[in-house]
Amino acid sequence: MNFLKKILPNKLKQIILKVLNEHNHPKLKLFKHYINKKYFTGNGLEIGPGDFPFSSSKNTILLDKYTESRKNQFKYLSGDADDIPVNDSEFDFLVTAHCLEHCINPIKTINEFIRVTKNGGIIFIMLPHCERTFDKGREISKLDKHIYDFENDVNENDYIKREGRYSHLMDEFLKITCDPYNHPWEKDAKNGDGTWNKKWIIDNGCFHFHVWTQDQIVSLLKYLSCKIFLVIDKMPGRDDTFIVAAEVSK
Repeated sequence: MNFLKKILPNKLKQIILKVLNEHNHPKLKLFKHYINKKYFTGNGLEIGPGDFPFSSSKNTILLDKYTESRKNQFKYLSGDADDIPVNDSEFDFLVTAHCLEHCINPIKTINEFIRVTKNGGIIFIMLPHCERTFDKGREISKLDKHIYDFENDVNENDYIKREGRYSHLMDEFLKITCDPYNHPWEKDAKNGDGTWNKKWIIDNGCFHFHVWTQDQIVSLLKYLSCKIFLVIDKMPGRDDTFIVAAEVSK
């Protein structure tokens, strides 16, 4: 990785090296091997894998919005997490990492996870812990909010428009998550007058609609009749991440 040090700006270099180091952490490698062997059997779907899929099974299909440059042993589908282009009960397991926080309507999205997973199949969710990431200090998303959003078909204008129901959550994100951290995308997220382009932030996947601990995800999955069988507060090799896994019950 020495070549990165020569050709990249300091900020971007630090981010790329951090990501590479995280995904090559020995504890994480061992943990991934264990989880894959124990739980990921049969046909699977991984949602939002980016460049580092968690599943190592060749029977896994990867769902991503951006598939043009992906080249590895997996089959890719282009699509969204809340509108998966497959038939009902297609998969024995579904895995997703750091994806659900970008989905505006978690109940709608998890219902789609359940739809494409077989009865008795596994949903394996990894998410950023709100107290161990740059979201620390933001309002935790609770079950009653998710139910309201699902019943009232929440949309991005609820966050973007000044009169929107959740405009305060976007403002909170900009104050807590952006101002102190100087993310590399922030320059592109500004309008000509220096104000934030909130739609750009959402469209480019920079906004976390929700922040959670494992407790809120357990409550959400139970509400959707899933049977929790695994909860991990800190994923080995990734202290910023928690895990909740559940069996689908239809």
